[in-house]
Order: sequence, then structure tokens, then C-alpha cells
Amino acid sequence: MNLVEIIKKAKYEKNRIIQHRVGPAIVIAGPGSGKTTTLAEKIVSFCSDITPTRIVALTFTNNAANEMKAKIKKICLKSSQELLEPCISTLHSLAKGLLHCYSNKLGLSSVFRVVSKMHEKILLKDMCWELKSQKINLGRYQNRYLKRFRAYRAFVPNSNLDTITKIPIKQGIPTQEQFNDCYRSLLDYYHCLDWYDIVGLAVKLLSENRDIHEEVIKKIDHLLVDEYQDLNCADHELIRLLSIKAKSLMVFADDDQSIYQTGRFANPEGVKGFNEIYSNAKIYPLSVCWRCGSSIIDAAWKLVNVDDNKLPERMHKDKPIPNPRGGPGKFKIKSLKSEKDEIRTLCDEVQNELKETSPPKNILILFHSREIGQKYADVLKTNGINIENQLSKKEVSKAVLLLYEVLCLLNNEFDNLAARFLLQEIFKIDTKIISKARNFSRNQNKSLWQTITEMDNSEKKVIKYWNENFKKWRQMNEVIKITKQRYRKLWNGVTKKKILHSTEL
Repeated sequence: MNLVEIIKKAKYEKNRIIQHRVGPAIVIAGPGSGKTTTLAEKIVSFCSDITPTRIVALTFTNNAANEMKAKIKKICLKSSQELLEPCISTLHSLAKGLLHCYSNKLGLSSVFRVVSKMHEKILLKDMCWELKSQKINLGRYQNRYLKRFRAYRAFVPNSNLDTITKIPIKQGIPTQEQFNDCYRSLLDYYHCLDWYDIVGLAVKLLSENRDIHEEVIKKIDHLLVDEYQDLNCADHELIRLLSIKAKSLMVFADDDQSIYQTGRFANPEGVKGFNEIYSNAKIYPLSVCWRCGSSIIDAAWKLVNVDDNKLPERMHKDKPIPNPRGGPGKFKIKSLKSEKDEIRTLCDEVQNELKETSPPKNILILFHSREIGQKYADVLKTNGINIENQLSKKEVSKAVLLLYEVLCLLNNEFDNLAARFLLQEIFKIDTKIISKARNFSRNQNKSLWQTITEMDNSEKKVIKYWNENFKKWRQMNEVIKITKQRYRKLWNGVTKKKILHSTEL
């Protein structure tokens, strides 16, 4: 096909997707096919017919949601349209909003918190003490137990759990049921949820409460879902429940790009089985890859479609049409004997590429892991090559993290998770003492903070000083509220990142 024919084909495919108005549909869109732009243009086209808030677009990550909003804004500005505000969010944000709104239906605290990576470590430490009292050793298998706990919440069938991770059967270590009960008990005590509970509980909420389900779905006319191949079984069920009365459902997917099967229990089979859940669903392709030349497409296709024998759970599709504007592109495979040879070859390739073009092209270098990539990045830098290193984690001052937890505890003395974090990070209270206080507070129906201030311990004088200040600070309700809102966005962005060993506060 020549360029004119390719452009004509791409335009035809995009228009069919944008004009789809009734019923379920799946768009098979590979990398570089203009998927996000098509999705944004479809949302804008909807808004000429209906109120933007009745359009719900769900994405997999915050970055993807922000990119979609930016695309819509750009389209509106280009056509001099009024800026639109459809409902665009991640699936988890929508589910979490439902749980906060209807928390009483599930017996949740209205101010529940979601466990971050940092809190996860604290909970696992507490679990070790809880199980130790039962003469059970969690040991080095704690992450395996946690992974199975989460897999179950992602609706992974029991028969598939061993393919995710195996737990050895031997004396002295807990059963999965014992781990689950202990972990759930700690989550309840700290008024928090594991991240993998969010969607599953939203499914439970809508499935068991017909009135709430009706109230939610009557507000949705059109539902669009991005990166459908990265959603797990629980996510798929939530999408099904939300789309029951929608005029149209359209998902964008490419099962060959499903990269979260191990980490997030993604179910790419949902792409191939889409027609089984949604009968008479339309299938639309976006078949032109504008990003790559023919040699890159050929090499990539050989990897995902080995000898025309795709994996059985993958949907059949035709090879993408390469962008003729970019030429065939270059593709080389090199077999090198050592890491030293690889680093030297990489430096030479980058330097040669930079010499050929002025100004230099954008060069993307991918690595299997952060640790491996950092070695190469360091060598490139010492060879005078300026790089934008996205491997290094942005470290955030521990003071910011502590401030947020202080504000949470000020706002609600029964925020046991905030109290637990501060007792460890500021007062260095031993886990054994905290465990004792936790059990006592459960029995007495008191907060962890109140219990620890009443206990005899070596840090009581310092804790008493803080407690007296807390009583004064709680009178400044508006200050607490405003400051907490100011730091919430920052907090959400840093809880997954490394905490500095800092003395700041």
C-alpha cells in the first residue's frame, strides 16, 4: 500500500470507531496506532450530543488519564470548542470513590485508607508478631502469602494460584487461611484496605445492593475503557456491572501488550473472550503503526507471532501496517560475550547515532531491570553523553511523609495506621510494645494512640508532650483541613517511593 492508501485506510478505521454509538465494541489497537488520540476525539464527538458528565472514560494509570485529558483539551482548543469535563479517571479511583460514598453498606469506616508500600512493610512486621504468639513463623515466605491473598481478591481462580506462586507445606509456617485471617484482622484494626480489595469490594457493593447499582449506572450513557488487556478478572466484572444500562461500551486493547500478568494478575484472555461476555460486540481495528518502520514491525511481529503460532489465549489479528514515512528503519541483533562488551557497544552505538544527526534524535534505551540499567546509565554519563535518567528514584524528604501522618492523626485520633507509623518512625517504639498496645486497645475499644499514651514505657514523657500539643492543635480544625488537602496530592505521589533516612521534622 502507498502512503495515500494507508492514510485513507487509517482515516476510515478511526471514523468507524468515532461514529460507533450503540452496543459493545472492542478496538484492537497496537502500539503507535493513534489509540489515545482516537479515544479523545470520540469523547469530544460524544459531547456534541450529550452532557459530558454522562461519558465515563476509565484508564489504567494516572499518567494515562492525564494524557487523555490533555488530548481532549488540545482538540477543543484547536477547534475553538468549549473545554469539556467528562468523567475521566482510573478504574481504581472510580471504585474507591464508590466505597467512600457507600462505606456503611460494607461495614467500612468512612475514612478508610489504602495500604501503601510503606504501610505494607509495617503490617507484615506486625503479622510476624501476631503469628509468633501462635507459635507460627511467617519467615521468608511473607511476600508469597501476600501475593496469593491479592490474587484471590483479583478473582484469580483457586486452580491458578499455584501458577502465580507456591507456598511450601511444612510444619511451623502458616496456612494461607491463617495468613489471610491475620492480615484481614490487621487491616480492619487500622481502618484500611489493601489496594487489591478496592475493585473487588466495589463489585460486591454493586452486586449485593440493587438500589445502589441502579443509582450508579443510570448516570452513565457511554463507557470507554483503555488498556483493557491489563485489567484482571475483578476489573472485568466491575466494567460489566457499570455498562449494563449504558448505550455503548467501547474498550481499547491489544493482548500482545499485556505486561501485568505477573504483577497485577492481568487477564489478557478477556480480550479474546470479549464476545462471550458481550454478545454481538463489534470489533474495530486500528491497523496502522505510525511509530515504526517495516523492519521494526517485522521483527516485533516475529516475537509475538512465532511462526504464525500465537499463544492460544491471544486474539488473532493481522500484522500492523508500518509507517512508510519513516522508511524501513534499522534493526540489528548483536550477541556479545560479556557485560563489559555490551556497555562498550552501547556507548559506541549511541555516540555514532548522535554524530549522524544534528540536532540529535530522541534515543530510548530499555533494560530488563532498574539495577542493570543503572550500570549502563552511569557509564554513558562518564563518557560525556547527556541522558535523561528515569531509572533513579526521586527521593522525597521523610519530613513530608511524617507531616501527612501527623495531620491524619490530628484529624482523627482513631487513625490507628497514622499512630502506628509515627510510633515507629518518630518515637522508635519497639514492635513488641506496639503489639501489646494494639491488643489492649482492641479489648478496651480505645485508639492505639490513646492506649500507648496511657502505658508505662521509657518514651512516655516525649509522647505525653506530643499528646498535649495534639489537644491544642486539634482546635485549629480549618488549618488541619487546609494543610491536609494541600499535601494529599504530594502524599499520593510519594508513598510508593523511597523514604529518606532523615532527621528532619
